[in-house]
Amino acid sequence: MFSKNQLLSGTLVAILINVFGAALVFILNIYIARSSSVEVYGNYLLIISILTIASLVSMVGQDGALSKLVPKYSALGLPSLLKGVVTFGFVIVFFSSILVALILYVSGVVAAAEIILFFFPALVFSFYFQSVFRSFKKVALSRFFDQILRPSIFIFLLFLFTFFSGKPLTLSHVVVCFSISVVSSLLVAFFAFSKAVYPRIKDLDVEFKSKEWLVFTFKMLAISLGFVFLAELDVVMVGALLDPKDVAMIGVSIKVASVSLLGLQAANVIGMPMISETFMKGDKDNMRGVVRLISRVSLLFSTSFVLIMTFFGDYVLSVFGDVFVSAYPVVMIYCVGFWVSSFFGPSGYLLVVIGKENINLLLVYAVLVLNVVISIPAIIVYGIQGAAVVTVSLLIVRNVVTWVIAKRKVGISSSAFF
Repeated sequence: MFSKNQLLSGTLVAILINVFGAALVFILNIYIARSSSVEVYGNYLLIISILTIASLVSMVGQDGALSKLVPKYSALGLPSLLKGVVTFGFVIVFFSSILVALILYVSGVVAAAEIILFFFPALVFSFYFQSVFRSFKKVALSRFFDQILRPSIFIFLLFLFTFFSGKPLTLSHVVVCFSISVVSSLLVAFFAFSKAVYPRIKDLDVEFKSKEWLVFTFKMLAISLGFVFLAELDVVMVGALLDPKDVAMIGVSIKVASVSLLGLQAANVIGMPMISETFMKGDKDNMRGVVRLISRVSLLFSTSFVLIMTFFGDYVLSVFGDVFVSAYPVVMIYCVGFWVSSFFGPSGYLLVVIGKENINLLLVYAVLVLNVVISIPAIIVYGIQGAAVVTVSLLIVRNVVTWVIAKRKVGISSSAFF
């Protein structure tokens, strides 16, 4: 049975963690931007973008798979498969993270920060535990380590270095501090897993559907990668076509505007397992209630943030440094696109739940290809503004098309009001 109070309380917890986490990320980015050069900050953002994409590859779709399969097996009373899918994911992530780290090392794409590759598997496992906590509806734990603990440790280490050395941050200093924060947060996450999740599955029999899970996880990997490529594409392409200063500008713009998505992200943490569970039980009315509530909560948060940026955007950007105030128009362009995403809610996830993830996959990569093709001339001619306009235009198109298809296939509208 769908519990509105459970969804609202879980969403509230996730929003509070996300807001606090966003504040920490703001502080982190402001501190790095002000304590180093624009070039160092731009290179840092580029490396983080590469690692984010590489991490998603290493997850092999486990984030989406766990969100669907754990609630499914729980609802159907199949505990052996529930334990099996968690164990299967652990093994897959272990080997894939090592393989991807080796590929990154050999390719030299992060040659300026190779030391971070030794800790790359730890970063991937932190994302895996986050997905496990989310699938078991451990809302606070699913956000705490990535949103709160790791950035807190990162900031503390950066502060210690600058305080005692009195020197500007270099890229090597930033990378070392980041690596230590990743390992530290993973150790705490593993301890939390051993206390909050492992006791629930340790005495269960285990059963595997390896072939079925591999097919599904690779589909989810492809979808997740598509979304990450879209999210990181502007930073990577601006880095390839322009200079580090422009990377820093567009990186800050995206990070600031992305705050408007915190409501949607928070609601999805608790809402996605509920959508999967209600679908498996054939409870369409409650499924509709979960989806509509997610959309309305996310839209309320997004609208509030856009209004704040409309009136106080220059001041917010000046906190990063006066040089970033000129990025205000770019921030507002991204805010429009993210507001549309909040309005249409979890339309893509509805397709995944009913087994129509191939449609979502096709749409994501069609938009990705168009984005690359159109962005190259747009960036060359119009700079970072061109990148933002292209990305947001295609984001709006994708949201509308996904919403229409999901409504026809599922019979449920994911939009906030119609």
